[in-house]
Amino acid sequence: MLSVGSRPVALGLVEKIEHRVFDAPPGHVNNLKVDQRAKSTRQPANGNIQRPGAEERPELKPELSIVVKALQVALDNVGTHQAYVQVPDVPMPSALQQWSSSLCLEMQQLEVNALAEANTALSRLKENDWKTVSRGTPGVNEVSGLRPGRVYVLRAKIIVTQYQQVSEEHIVKLVCEPSDNLVFQTKPTAPGPPAPPALASRERKALKLKWSVPEETGGAGPLSYHLYVSPVPAELESQAKPDEEGFLRVYSGEERAYKIVKLTPGTKYTFRLRATNAIGDSHLSLCSSFTTQATVPSVPDAPVTVASTSNSITLQWSAPAENGSPITSYQLEQDDGRGGDFSMVYAGIQTMFIASGLRSGLQYRFRVKAENDEGRSMWSQPAVATTAAVPPASPCGLTVVGATRAAATLKWNPPDDAGGSRVVVYEVQLQAKGRAAVEHMGNDWLRIFEGDAQACTINSLRAGCTYRARVRARNAAGWGQFSVPVDVATAAGVPEAPEPPNIGHVEPTLLGVQWQAPSHDGGAKVSGYRLEVAQAAPCACGQCPGRGSSALLLQQPCEAALPDSSVVMPVSADERSAEIRDLQPGGVYFFRLQAINNQGSSQWSEWARLQTLPDVPCAPDAPFPAAVSSSSITVQWAAPDGQGAPVTSFVLEGGRPVHHTSSEPSVQDTEQQSHVEFRQLYRGPSTSYEVKGLEPATQYVYRVAAVNSVGSGPWSSETSIVSAPAAPGMPELLKASSLSSSEIEVNWHAPSVTNGRPVTSYVVEMSSGAAASSTGNGPSGKKASQTLVWAQLYSGSDNYCVATGLLPGKIYHFRVRAANACGFGAVSAPVSTTTRPAPPSAPARIQFGQRSATHVRLRWDAPEEENGAPVTMYQLEMAKVGDESVHDAASGWQVVYTGKESASKVQELQPGTKYTFRVAAMNAAGQGMYSAHESVSTSLAPPGPPEQMEVTSSGLDSNDVAAAWVVLSWQPPTPSPAAAPATSYEVEGHEVALPTSSSSSTSLAPTPNQQVAFKLTVGRGTTESRLEQLVQGTHYSVRLRSVGADGTGHSSWSTDFIFTTPGERPMRSILSADAILASAPSGPAPGAGRSKGVPNTRRAKRMASNSGATVATCSSGDSEDGSASVTNVSTKRGSQPTSRKIATAGTPAAKKAPVKKNMMKKVKGLLHTYRWYLYAFLAFVLFAAFVLVPMLKRMRGPKV
Repeated sequence: MLSVGSRPVALGLVEKIEHRVFDAPPGHVNNLKVDQRAKSTRQPANGNIQRPGAEERPELKPELSIVVKALQVALDNVGTHQAYVQVPDVPMPSALQQWSSSLCLEMQQLEVNALAEANTALSRLKENDWKTVSRGTPGVNEVSGLRPGRVYVLRAKIIVTQYQQVSEEHIVKLVCEPSDNLVFQTKPTAPGPPAPPALASRERKALKLKWSVPEETGGAGPLSYHLYVSPVPAELESQAKPDEEGFLRVYSGEERAYKIVKLTPGTKYTFRLRATNAIGDSHLSLCSSFTTQATVPSVPDAPVTVASTSNSITLQWSAPAENGSPITSYQLEQDDGRGGDFSMVYAGIQTMFIASGLRSGLQYRFRVKAENDEGRSMWSQPAVATTAAVPPASPCGLTVVGATRAAATLKWNPPDDAGGSRVVVYEVQLQAKGRAAVEHMGNDWLRIFEGDAQACTINSLRAGCTYRARVRARNAAGWGQFSVPVDVATAAGVPEAPEPPNIGHVEPTLLGVQWQAPSHDGGAKVSGYRLEVAQAAPCACGQCPGRGSSALLLQQPCEAALPDSSVVMPVSADERSAEIRDLQPGGVYFFRLQAINNQGSSQWSEWARLQTLPDVPCAPDAPFPAAVSSSSITVQWAAPDGQGAPVTSFVLEGGRPVHHTSSEPSVQDTEQQSHVEFRQLYRGPSTSYEVKGLEPATQYVYRVAAVNSVGSGPWSSETSIVSAPAAPGMPELLKASSLSSSEIEVNWHAPSVTNGRPVTSYVVEMSSGAAASSTGNGPSGKKASQTLVWAQLYSGSDNYCVATGLLPGKIYHFRVRAANACGFGAVSAPVSTTTRPAPPSAPARIQFGQRSATHVRLRWDAPEEENGAPVTMYQLEMAKVGDESVHDAASGWQVVYTGKESASKVQELQPGTKYTFRVAAMNAAGQGMYSAHESVSTSLAPPGPPEQMEVTSSGLDSNDVAAAWVVLSWQPPTPSPAAAPATSYEVEGHEVALPTSSSSSTSLAPTPNQQVAFKLTVGRGTTESRLEQLVQGTHYSVRLRSVGADGTGHSSWSTDFIFTTPGERPMRSILSADAILASAPSGPAPGAGRSKGVPNTRRAKRMASNSGATVATCSSGDSEDGSASVTNVSTKRGSQPTSRKIATAGTPAAKKAPVKKNMMKKVKGLLHTYRWYLYAFLAFVLFAAFVLVPMLKRMRGPKV
């Protein structure tokens, strides 16, 4: 015991104490070591303590420094930039309980690359390099601000502080000894983005770049770098393709400098960089741009000739590559045109120049070079250009050598001046001068000859006309001027053929024609005409187009037939018209004309086709019947002559005689037209017509007339025709009445119209399809009847019948028709009626759904036939198998459901029992028949939970100093015929903390941890299980449940069974206040004949006695193997017996294995040394499980 001032201090875990006094007040202990530092006073220059006042004397206060045993610090989680450290709570002496304590974490970074190199670096640690990174309380503390892939060393301190107030605030601080050094390494990452590349040197075709290491390397080994450039150098365009942004990778390696060559001079390039380590790639750096040095321009292309004249040439050239420096000027040189030396003709910045003062017809050479600030380029290749020549003068001596009616010959001499180039071609042009010549070829100059000859003949001229001719020459420079024109006159000839005659006056039997004089009289006056008239006649030569044996040629007459079908009439020159009479109406005639002068007759003109006017058609022959029926007559007739115009249509009229009836069909001429009232029946081009809508056995009279473009012709003779008899009309007043659910009576009246023959029988048809209109007298009834499928019901002479064997509640449709000697008449409109309803048919297909031990779900289909009334309710009945033949509701079938739904859930059934079901439907007519019986069995109930759990043996694990084992046994559930047998058992355990002895609660309710400590399944036939790898000295809560056979499910969990493992709970797992109190000395010292587990046993008994639970105490005795014998003592809690059990198991003090610090270090060292072998073994196991085993299964093939 040590006293500080007047206050005693219990050392407890204190191993060493130091004293430092800060302004200790008088009256305190004087043998303490005094430190000259004061927290609240200033130190003067002479070393004396400066007092606040002359009369005041500050009181001094000692500061204690206590060193506590080293803490055990463990890592909870390590990330890339932070780590979580687990620091346990440290129990303080009772004298320091009221002092405030805090945790201080200190850390240093080791300059090593891996944890394997940390041992050598720990010896170089300096005390002054420790930095406080966290202040807090024991537990999990976060250390942030770390760098990825770095190795750090960490230690923890506990600082206990008390504040005392004397005259000022003074502090008494107790600092614990730091914990052992904890070395760890943060997770490495990919490096951070590097800085943009920098320029090291510059050349004309090369750039050397350098760069620095990224600020964050990621801690994953050495770095490599990737350099990208844009635009892509010309030498690399064919080797690789750039990315989407236009960058190409040109370097990859660990060096931090690179020289890129074969660049273009004076070009700007952009670069960016990426770093890579073992984890991955960094982001791209920012871009940096640099430009290569400039050089002289490239060699220009040869100049191009844009235009040339006889004394000038226009040249143009393209600007070459500048190579980093703009072009300042160009120099152009030219030779003398005869292959001599070059001389400069232009110097400037323009890229076009006109070289003037040249001689025509010579070839000149030109070359150009460019200049910039770096120098001049090489000369371009020479370009050759030639000056243009001058066109020649006009030819001379153009004369007419000779002329005929259609041709003339010209000749000329070459031009006096050829224009410096040889004449290569001549061109002769002709122009009409007289009226007749202008009409023939127009008023423009026309080219009629082009060649190198000096004479030509002009053909295809018009006789008796005057023309003008001229000529010109052309050399390499172009066409020269035309010569002076000369006149050319042709000789006179016969007149040209006149135009065909035109029609003048036209009548049905007369044609008047007229014509014009020929356009050219051939140079001599016309003295007369010849007019030829030909009538349309058949072909006589057999070669005319459209010929036939007797068909007339209506487009052009046959030349071979003209002597027999034509006449030629002379006409004087003064008369230009003529009339031809006594022609046929609508006839076709042909006319042609010939002109005559003193040189002879002209050619005949083209034939002119003329036609006389047509007249109305002739009267047709009397019409005749082509077909006769009871309701229609087809009338036919022949077309008459159209009188020059084709018949376009016919008019048919018909009517009934006023006083004439006949019962037999006949055909005869009708002479008394006054007794018939005609009306138009048809007007159109056809020669037959079917008259419909007639009455059977009735006489009708018909007549016809033809119509053409002139008008309607006279009527034909009249024809009388009688229609044929027909079938009778439809019956009347059709009715249908329902007699029962299977019979309907149908009756009707005879038709009022018999169409010439008496009714002999009736046919009734029936249909049960879609509903038809009840009246059937309109279009809706007709449409509905067409959608039905009809079947014959009755055939006979009676006017009523009865339909039997019908279905109940169905709609039936009926129709009837009458028959006579001519056949069946039209059907009547259908009528509909419905049979009376009947009870529905039995429901079908009872199906069972979900079932259990006490209920079953079932459903059924609606009846196939409702029999005329909808189903309103279902009745479900049930009976046990064996009792279904008993119809008494009390002992056999019983109603379990009545309602509208077609499904039901039947409950309160007995497990493992077979039931049979049936169902019936009901409608307005009553209840129908029951469905077929369907049976189903309920499932067995799940088994009960296991019983009588107990711990039969326990002990410590010889391989793990901190683990224990327990053997747990139980009894199977009581068998029952309604329950399924248990096939296995599920065991589940939780680690629990028992209530403290000072707790006011009287119930024993252990609180399980958040995670399940163990969970396993035990097979059938086994009623015990060995629980291993349990924590020593720990309370566990265990529960069991049974798993039933055939999918019946599992039972409920058994009551919780609580036991305590043998041994002492490790220090790192003590987190509760009871565990801290239990660690303090309370009772006889070790070795006094009592085990350290006795206080735990007493407390368990005391808590069990307070709560009324059953306690199972495991005493170690003198057993050498550390196992415990269990004695169960049953008690009650209040008036109700408890359902929980507690078992505490202790081991002898001599058998308890101590946890040694050096042993743990040896184990950690071995694991660290052989960790790679463990990793390799793990990798092999994963490879075999996920790669080798599936591969072998595929190779083995499917199982047979």
